[in-house]
Amino acid sequence: MTIEQLTALFSMLNFGSLIMLSFITFSNPLKVNHTANKWFAAFLFFWSLFWADEFFGFEDNVHIQFLFRFLQFFTPAVFYFSVRFFTQPSPVYRKALLGHLIMPVVYLLLLTAYYYFGFSSSALNYFLIVFLLGQAVYYVIASLICIRKHKQNVVLYASNLAKVDLFWLERIIFVVLLILLIAIGYNIIASLQSLNLFMNVFFLFVIYDIAFHSLRQKEVWPFLEPVGHELLDLNSAATEEVSQQR
Repeated sequence: MTIEQLTALFSMLNFGSLIMLSFITFSNPLKVNHTANKWFAAFLFFWSLFWADEFFGFEDNVHIQFLFRFLQFFTPAVFYFSVRFFTQPSPVYRKALLGHLIMPVVYLLLLTAYYYFGFSSSALNYFLIVFLLGQAVYYVIASLICIRKHKQNVVLYASNLAKVDLFWLERIIFVVLLILLIAIGYNIIASLQSLNLFMNVFFLFVIYDIAFHSLRQKEVWPFLEPVGHELLDLNSAATEEVSQQR
């Protein structure tokens, strides 16, 4: 098989694996962490769209390319919200969370200018890629901070840390950071077909690693004592109040 054929094969495997894992996670056969897993399933679906155009052969369809690139932009944010639901029993949404819509709106305007208003320059396309990777780094770091705060909280309130420390989710975050570094390097030397093949093989192993850990997860919050829930909510509220005062 040629490099092009192998690359197409692994692209198909990546897309199919993510779609299947997304469906399994959404159906939640283990019946644990219901809301968090729905967000995590959405993250896996959005992530699969990075291979969807190759899988369906939509590389030359401008409208489909526009739609896929816009939906791909939500992947890091959806991952962050899944982490929020894993690390908090009942996260409270406030008006401030509407700020998460600012970057997608800006990206949509730039993407519309690129595809439909004659601004299809290589410079703008490169900026769109940098913008996507930049907001991905932001949300991945924010997710890591959520995990670290969660670990600090459960040390105070949980009696069995092995089931609630979300080590597997933190592992995914570090893998995603590595993926981002590889993606940045790949976009610099994207003309190398062998690198494209390497990335697809690497992503396939990452997907299987995510499947292995996510399908063995335990329910997080039932292992906390009832009083721990109340103290955790009070602690989170106090932390947010201090942050607002600053």
